Amino acid sequence: EGMLDKLHSKYMNSYSEAKVVEGVKDVIDELYKDNNLFFVTARNYSLTQITRIGLKNNNYRKYLFIHLVQIINFIKLMN
Repeated sequence: EGMLDKLHSKYMNSYSEAKVVEGVKDVIDELYKDNNLFFVTARNYSLTQITRIGLKNNNYRKYLFIHLVQIINFIKLMN
């Protein structure tokens, strides 16, 4: 287990306790009216479920969540 994995394991609760910055939801909702929005993250893959739940709990269900690893794998397949 690498150092980053240990860090994520030890402090995993901090990700689920993170709060959305005031006013961000309004800005994102406004952008969503005329655009396709994607949440792209480079978080450790072990945090995928926590990230999805956090987005859902903050009413970001309508936006597409993509993990950076998925994008990299897709690019590799296309090459």
